[in-house]
Amino acid sequence: MFISLVAAPNERIGPLVKDTDKRRFNVAASRAADQCWLFHSVDLADLNPNDYRFQLLSYYLNPHVEQLKSMEWKSKNCE
Repeated sequence: MFISLVAAPNERIGPLVKDTDKRRFNVAASRAADQCWLFHSVDLADLNPNDYRFQLLSYYLNPHVEQLKSMEWKSKNCE
């Protein structure tokens, strides 16, 4: 699966924060069960932290750390 963030650092980047945006990213990322290539020309600093593109890029840059954070949150809230 190939996914493009469709954002450029030299253009105004409006955040994608609506539920419809979340569904689009969720469908795209979940369809890539075996392998995904994420194309981007922006850094995390170029994106709003609430933007789903920020969250997806952050995960792809360091998936193991994000997975550990999620597991830690779940263990704290399941006690």
